[in-house]
Amino acid sequence: MNKVFDQLKNMGEEKLGQLVAKLLSNEKFVQGVQVLVSKSLEAKEMVDKQVQVLLGAMGLPTAEEYRNLIERLESVEEDLDVIKERLGKLEQKNKSKAKKKASPKKS
Repeated sequence: MNKVFDQLKNMGEEKLGQLVAKLLSNEKFVQGVQVLVSKSLEAKEMVDKQVQVLLGAMGLPTAEEYRNLIERLESVEEDLDVIKERLGKLEQKNKSKAKKKASPKKS
């Protein structure tokens, strides 16, 4: 039974290969596919632009605005880490100075 299915499958694959080869050799078919792909890309661009307009009208950020916001937040986070580090160093210096002032001087 499996041999019959394998033979049918092989015949189908062979016929499909022949059909694809025939279609790809047809210049009108290839041009039609190219036009279809081109028009599809144009439609996608148009939809993307309309979505951006709609999001703007609703007061919602676009994907690009969201990415920019994330980048700015990460930058601010890095700056805050630097500030925290510097504050920690200043606190250590102040504690050291305070200890030196508080310790009694020997004469």
